[in-house]
Amino acid sequence: MTPDFAPNYVAIVVAGLAAWALGAIWYSALFQKPWLKEMGFTQEMLAAGAAKGGMKKTMIGGALSAMVTAWVMSYDVAAWKVDTVAFAIPFAFCIWLGYVAMVQLDSVLYERRSWKLFFINTSYRLCAVMITAVVLALWK
Repeated sequence: MTPDFAPNYVAIVVAGLAAWALGAIWYSALFQKPWLKEMGFTQEMLAAGAAKGGMKKTMIGGALSAMVTAWVMSYDVAAWKVDTVAFAIPFAFCIWLGYVAMVQLDSVLYERRSWKLFFINTSYRLCAVMITAVVLALWK
């Protein structure tokens, strides 16, 4: 990476919000029922947490987490000179495989979480990392 690299904060925010929005869709419309089952949660438990303001904190925390990921990835994208979708996708896959999927695998190995939960969670992370990489690669 060049010493004069300056992060594009607008792209970082957009990439982070895009990944966060995907998570909102992923864990509500697409995979809410199997995710709840695998986590041992019920709709009532979610509603009770939301009523206490827990969902608001969770959503804000998730958005901030996605933006931190985008901020860090902006340095990686610059260092590797990722500037096309054709490069961003395999780049993101490698980031996901080496760092995200392997860390999440520990939940199966040590916490005895199900493989189904692993695949729900880690496939979301793969898509989120790919979206982030594509936005950052194309928005210079």
